[in-house]
Amino acid sequence: ANYQLRRGYYRRHIFFAGYHHHDLNDSIKRPEFNPQYLNNGRNYGGFPFIGYTFQYINTDNVNYPLTGKRYTATILKQGTGFTGGMNLLRIDAQYSKYTPFGKNWYGNWDFIGTVKAPFRMAYINQRAMGYQEFYMRGLENYVIDGYAAAIAKYTVKKKIVSFQIPLPWNIKSIPYIPFAFYAKTYADIGWSENVSELNNRLNNRFLYSGGIGIDIISLYDIFLQVEYSINPLGEKGLFLHTKTNF
Repeated sequence: ANYQLRRGYYRRHIFFAGYHHHDLNDSIKRPEFNPQYLNNGRNYGGFPFIGYTFQYINTDNVNYPLTGKRYTATILKQGTGFTGGMNLLRIDAQYSKYTPFGKNWYGNWDFIGTVKAPFRMAYINQRAMGYQEFYMRGLENYVIDGYAAAIAKYTVKKKIVSFQIPLPWNIKSIPYIPFAFYAKTYADIGWSENVSELNNRLNNRFLYSGGIGIDIISLYDIFLQVEYSINPLGEKGLFLHTKTNF
């Protein structure tokens, strides 16, 4: 359950609470094989949670902003204690700044971070990079767990062309489909810290990636991102991302 309180046009307060229950049937997650998965010696468990999110959005567009800024901060308490089991205290933060340079040139900074306690926690609570929007470009195929992680992203792009395609049928609300194309280059840096016995080759080290790409924007702010990236492992690849307003 959640309750939202909007103060002014740009600020929003979100309060949420609930109860999670996990019942794992996969043999890989059985307690004798992975006792730390739920950190309770069983393949099931439940816990209450409560949290608060502050959100500020002041941009020209929610889905594909070109000017303005936005930031979000969340604090979450999971479980009734402070150590053992599924107990967790987590703080997340995100800040984005969008700047027009003129002549159809734009730039934006994105900072994302999370920190969790206790540092030795249930494996399922260690999620950091590689989930939802918390990823580095070029490392989309990797999950990098940790009790603390941060990413900084910078993008420079230029609008190269825009046009409209008329629709053959008569719909007053949608007489045509618009398209806009932005060419871009980008660079990301990041770090994910974890306890030594749970390390993988991307933990506890400086991470970097970069690349070039094209963003395609269309009706209702539906957009497609085509990106060619290189990551710190020397891997190169083409990645596709989509987002809609639905």
